[in-house]
Amino acid sequence: MTNIKDAMMKYCAGIVTYNPDLALLNDCIISIVSQVDCLIVVDNGSRNENEIVQILNALPYKFFFLPLHSNRGVAYALNCIGEYAIMQGCEWFITLDQDSVCPPDMLQKYVLYENIEEVGMICPYIQQRIHENKRSLFLTKYKYIQIAITSGSMLKVAAWKDVNGFWNNLFIDRVDDDICLALRDKGWKILQTFEVVLNHEIGHPRRHSFLSKHYYTDSYPNFRYYYIGRNTVVVCKYYKNLPYKMSKLLLRRFAKLVFGEKNKFPKIRFFINGIIDGYRWYKRGLIRE
Repeated sequence: MTNIKDAMMKYCAGIVTYNPDLALLNDCIISIVSQVDCLIVVDNGSRNENEIVQILNALPYKFFFLPLHSNRGVAYALNCIGEYAIMQGCEWFITLDQDSVCPPDMLQKYVLYENIEEVGMICPYIQQRIHENKRSLFLTKYKYIQIAITSGSMLKVAAWKDVNGFWNNLFIDRVDDDICLALRDKGWKILQTFEVVLNHEIGHPRRHSFLSKHYYTDSYPNFRYYYIGRNTVVVCKYYKNLPYKMSKLLLRRFAKLVFGEKNKFPKIRFFINGIIDGYRWYKRGLIRE
């Protein structure tokens, strides 16, 4: 499954997979693989693992496939990408969700900013597919931001090492927030460039209307709401300089569950149990490993 030369490289990309839509995954792979020196796909125990391998074997590019054989979580898989970047001698690595499609000049645009002092992460402007007809006018090429999602972001290996990587115990949800807050605590900057627009989808969004206002729910599976509740509490309690309030995040999520989600009662139960466990974790003493 390995097709890698032992050469020193500068840029690699990693994709975390878990039961992916194979057509979207193929689009994701094709959109990035020719832009970087090497590609790693870390699989969290997908049922269609063999089909993922078939897609990779058809590539005329360097790749490495790492099957974890069980769901070890997004944070753990992202750290595998970081470790792979170190093994390949890369200075930067791009992290992607399995359904994110990159523009063909993404890396070309990113490298314009890599030498700016203290920049530890470079990220795109996110265009959700459900809003794909929306057009924005940007008056600047880039800005510094506080929080970015990991998909489509390019992380400096030195910065990733400086914060001891992603927080494995978070498993999923708020993993993006944690790495950004950890980077900022260490003095690293997060740069968003509007020259790179990434097509991305969060959950399975559904549109709702209330009093002429529109809002979207994510329609995640039940278990995700446990981690949303737990990790919101954990991250908000661990970091002091937050760009948001925990109470507002939790109330907003609860309102969306009540007024927007189907089969809401088990999701609400998972969400509340997660909040309770988050406070228990906090009282035991938070340790970011």
